[in-house]
Formats: sequence, C-alpha cells, structure tokens
Amino acid sequence: MRLRIALLDYRDRVRSPYYRPPRGQKFVAFRLRISNLSRRNWIGTLASWAQLVDSKGRTYSVLGRVGRPWPVLAPTLNNGSTIRPRHTLTGYLGWLLPKRVELSTFRYSFGLSPVAGVWALPLG
Repeated sequence: MRLRIALLDYRDRVRSPYYRPPRGQKFVAFRLRISNLSRRNWIGTLASWAQLVDSKGRTYSVLGRVGRPWPVLAPTLNNGSTIRPRHTLTGYLGWLLPKRVELSTFRYSFGLSPVAGVWALPLG
C-alpha cells in the first residue's frame, strides 16, 4: 500500500461550528491531503496514526490520556475513511487539547510503518 500525505495547514484554537471545547481545553485542526498511490482501496481511521508533540516534548496520540481526536471542521478526517485507488482525500483532522499546550511537531505514519511524515509547526 502506497499513500502520500501532505500537511496543508495548521490552525490553533479553531472555532468549531459543531462543538464547544470544555473549559480549559481548545480545538486544533490539521488540513491534510492524502493520496492513495496503490491499486487497492485503503480503509482505515486516519486519526489513529497521528502523533502530536508539544514544545516540552510531550506526545499526544489516540492512546494517550490527555488530548484526543475530535471532528471540529468539515470535511472531517477523524472518522473511518476509504480512499479508492489513485484518488485523493482532503480534509481536517481535529484534536481536543489542553488550552496551554503549544504544539511543535505533527507526525504521521500509516499503520505500523516505521516511516513517518514529520512537520514542524509554527510556535506561538
């Protein structure tokens, strides 16, 4: 399976038209473009493979106790998706995080692949 991912935009403190963050929390969103370069459908949950790293080196993922994926903007990439062969999907991967977290890095790896895309995020 060959997939290509591009981080198109990062937004800190996003206002969602659907949800309000709980007190002391904020929404962030990553606009991604994911292309399926293979000849088979890719089926999975895109939020499962993201890792966020803050300016203090703490990591946030779906397995963590703090922070979690949250569908804040449409089109959302937080739910299960199918990407047909030679097709591209563009949308937002949203997260709910503590308000004081300042993200520095966005990492992405499909499945158990050791190869990850890594993007530095603008601080403050």
